[in-house]
Amino acid sequence: MGFATCECRWFFEGEVDDDVVDWFKNRKPWPQSLDLGPLEWPERARGDRYVAIPNNRDIGIKWRGAPAEGEGEPLEFKAKVASLGVQTLAPGVTGVVERWIKWTCHGEAMRASRLLNVEKKRIVRVVHLDGSTRALEVPPLDFGSHLERGLQIELTRLSLGAARFWTLGFEGFPDSLELREEFARTVPVFLRELPAALTLSSETSFSYPEWLARRQHHAETPQ
Repeated sequence: MGFATCECRWFFEGEVDDDVVDWFKNRKPWPQSLDLGPLEWPERARGDRYVAIPNNRDIGIKWRGAPAEGEGEPLEFKAKVASLGVQTLAPGVTGVVERWIKWTCHGEAMRASRLLNVEKKRIVRVVHLDGSTRALEVPPLDFGSHLERGLQIELTRLSLGAARFWTLGFEGFPDSLELREEFARTVPVFLRELPAALTLSSETSFSYPEWLARRQHHAETPQ
């Protein structure tokens, strides 16, 4: 069964400003679960290999990170279900909100003619949504494990060859009409009081497949 999400993301060239990183880590708009102690948001490195698909903005295929012990390489397929268009997510903030579904499997490596090797350094925050107006921030490791409904917020540094980029993204799960209503209520809370170095507009808002479609010149042929 696929994993359905509702997402909005922005991409930028260059290195992320320290003020943006500080803002991302220090925002505390919701109560926090302290069952495992004070929450921390370490920056974790991961390398993803995307299949280069020219002129594609609706499908993503990648090998995600390193395989777990005893498993084959994690291969993820991601497809756009629908675009919900440009939305105003907070005062002065616009972004393209989209619905996606993804499938993950483990097995022998597949061959691809051209790949985009993206090195990532991710800071992830996770909010538990219980179907009401109440939201609770939980440890990032809870994402995708036992949360029935939630929102992942991600700030990621990207390296594509010698080029540097960064992205800010919101991913609500699992996608449903109720989840999209909570997404529309919860995302604006985090986006209040943006740092001066951060401008979020629909012009820089698109998905990973669309961002990669603009970076095909970085693709490499596997040896």
